[in-house]
Amino acid sequence: ANGWIVPGSSASSTMNQRVASGQMPPVGPLSSAEVQLLANWVDTQFQPAPGASPGASPLPTGPLTATQILSRRCASCHGASSPGDGGINY
Repeated sequence: ANGWIVPGSSASSTMNQRVASGQMPPVGPLSSAEVQLLANWVDTQFQPAPGASPGASPLPTGPLTATQILSRRCASCHGASSPGDGGINY
């Protein structure tokens, strides 16, 4: 199954594919360490919010470092005023 974030499968997660390819964030690619940290978070710790609609992603509940990366590098395109792809609102 493919989706914006697929719990337990960064390889199937559109977010991880775009981050790894350098398509996101548009302000410049993440470091390889940041890309790996986000992949590990999706693979091992990401849990969708109960009742979340398909394709929508909740605020990250993983390690603080993943939250910091997403807030710092993704909120400008996926913030409250412009949720962007995947219905994400950081």
